[in-house]
Amino acid sequence: MDIGSSSPHRLTAGQIVGDFSLRFTLGVGREPAVWAREHGFLLEGGVLDRGRSAGWPTVVRECAGDLGTQRARAEEWRARLVRDGFRVVRTCIEAAPWNEGVPRTDAEAAAFPCRWFAHRVTVRAAIPYEAGRLVRAAGGCSARLSRLARAVPARGVQERLVVQRAPGVGRQGARARLEELLAALGAVGFRAVDVEEAYVVHDDGPAAAP
Repeated sequence: MDIGSSSPHRLTAGQIVGDFSLRFTLGVGREPAVWAREHGFLLEGGVLDRGRSAGWPTVVRECAGDLGTQRARAEEWRARLVRDGFRVVRTCIEAAPWNEGVPRTDAEAAAFPCRWFAHRVTVRAAIPYEAGRLVRAAGGCSARLSRLARAVPARGVQERLVVQRAPGVGRQGARARLEELLAALGAVGFRAVDVEEAYVVHDDGPAAAP
């Protein structure tokens, strides 16, 4: 949903208003599927390294409002997860790229060096496939191949996730980098079947990304 209309009040620097995702990556332990369903979360999961072992699940809650409210909600939900027996290894707050307050230009983005645009591209490949081609294509665009395999939609087919971070640029620059990545993946035979765009405003464990 695009909320492109302007707010009647001018936002102060760093404020963001609109749609958000709260993402909590969980360590090995309690199965989160029932909890996620009961509390209105989406559950993302997968397997590592072409299905040889289970990956860490992530529970995701979609919210709307301002950034300050989302920070408070993230703390509350993290505490609730811990009380309910989960080990939270990563908390991430993502804003929709069209939100008011998200930097449009590189100059605007430079004021917030700890924030960045993130792109998650799902590609579909027939098994077996040459993972090296995928890794090289992604690496040439400052992206990487996630260890997570998102799904096996059909026998002999696998979906892999390519993750791109675009720091230091506004939405225009981030979009250009995404288009470059999609072209590079397509050039070596990997077709994108899903593309997610976000502006990361908080991430307490970027090195722990799958």
